[in-house]
Amino acid sequence: MSFTLQFPVSTPISTIVLKNPELGDVNRYDFRTIINRSRSGELNVLKPIDRENQHTFNYTFVALTRAIRDLLIVFLNLSAGNLILITDHNNKIFEALITISQPTSTTIRDNCTYNIVLDILVPQPEISPS
Repeated sequence: MSFTLQFPVSTPISTIVLKNPELGDVNRYDFRTIINRSRSGELNVLKPIDRENQHTFNYTFVALTRAIRDLLIVFLNLSAGNLILITDHNNKIFEALITISQPTSTTIRDNCTYNIVLDILVPQPEISPS
């Protein structure tokens, strides 16, 4: 199995295939709320409506070669701010956004591999299982 990123969604011209991400808790939870006071002095605590339909995942890819890391950075520059199509390690297909401007890249010196962490925002549920 693998983790595939494609851009653009309609007719992909750029595709990158990565090894499976590290196993663990990939869900990112957001407990932020909006707190304000009404004119009468009442305290209002609100949760934005659009947050209910979004889900953020935090994936860590380890032991990437320099070539794959460079291809991933080019892919992220091409797809910046646009929806991409993802086929994850569980073979689920969904549209998503990469929400960080610069991926965290850690160099492991002994074998010249790289670890990269990506935050992926899914604005809607999966499209279809494959």
